[in-house]
Amino acid sequence: MKKIFDPITAEWFGRVYGKPTSVQDAAWPQIAAGKDTLVSAPTGTGKTLSAFLVFIDRLAGLARAGKLKPELYLIYVSPLKSLVAAVSVGMVDGVPLLDLNYPEDKDATVDMNIVMTEAMEFVELQGSGEEAVFTDGELASLLALGRKGIAELLAAQLKAIHAGLATLS
Repeated sequence: MKKIFDPITAEWFGRVYGKPTSVQDAAWPQIAAGKDTLVSAPTGTGKTLSAFLVFIDRLAGLARAGKLKPELYLIYVSPLKSLVAAVSVGMVDGVPLLDLNYPEDKDATVDMNIVMTEAMEFVELQGSGEEAVFTDGELASLLALGRKGIAELLAAQLKAIHAGLATLS
């Protein structure tokens, strides 16, 4: 830790946290060397300090030296708690449709927005009978169609994430 951080930072960390975690020990040399680094840890502090402490230390050093400029120094992609996907579904001419475009949405007698996590838990469920009431059966049909669309979107998200991670190797 002393080789990577300014003594002020190292002393602060030791006083507040004691010893670094194994994830921090592994990540900090990579981050300090300027390498793209994917960090996974069971706690927020484990990930956040792994990702940020090197940069906080470097920025503090630039500030102390009077060399800190008003420019971009870091891009950080926040850790995911869960993937999320959203779809719209609706009844148009008595037919359940997925991902309504504007004309379909405008003509839908029933319209729903569904947002779910990768565990298929609801984040948001919003629906209304725009022009008509709807039955339990129609609601079940729209929910099933929405779940199908969300599963497809989540699969596409995972595929894109894995493809992106493969380029980091």
